[in-house]
Amino acid sequence: MSAVTFPERIAFKNHFDDEWLQVARADMLSNNEAARAQVTSICNQALVYEMLFNELLNGALYTEKNAGEFIDWAHAGWRANTHFVFFILNKHHHIVGALDIKSADCGAAEIGYWVSAECPGNITNSLVAVLKAGFDTGFSRFVAYVRKGNERSYRVLQRAGFKLAQGVEERQGFVFLERRSTGS
Repeated sequence: MSAVTFPERIAFKNHFDDEWLQVARADMLSNNEAARAQVTSICNQALVYEMLFNELLNGALYTEKNAGEFIDWAHAGWRANTHFVFFILNKHHHIVGALDIKSADCGAAEIGYWVSAECPGNITNSLVAVLKAGFDTGFSRFVAYVRKGNERSYRVLQRAGFKLAQGVEERQGFVFLERRSTGS
């Protein structure tokens, strides 16, 4: 497969206040102390931590070492063309969330995300911006698994055009959704 190409940065507006933010390719940002601290802070917020890290880390806090490893993994995905992480940046260029396309499978790439509870109104529009860029670069379908009971994430995906998918591999405790390119 040829290399997947995305713009380095994509501008979008916050849903609540129309403030401009950016989705930036993770490989365009340094793995520095400020970035690690911002990722660590968000990943330890109650909702993000409970949904993504509590079980994985056996109840231990998400550390700056974890954040550094995540940023390194994000950079490696872009270099190897295997997975594609984007950071959501506020007007001060601080990380307030992340979205990732978990594979280069243009026909069924899984997407995931996390966002700071302190910055509401960003995730749907940033997701729509990444999906549009993905469709423009050759992806035809994105899929998402949402933990049953995670109504907030389910509504984000619905607003971004995802629909329930039928006849697919089930993951216990999750709902499966998909979004196809309008050209498919």
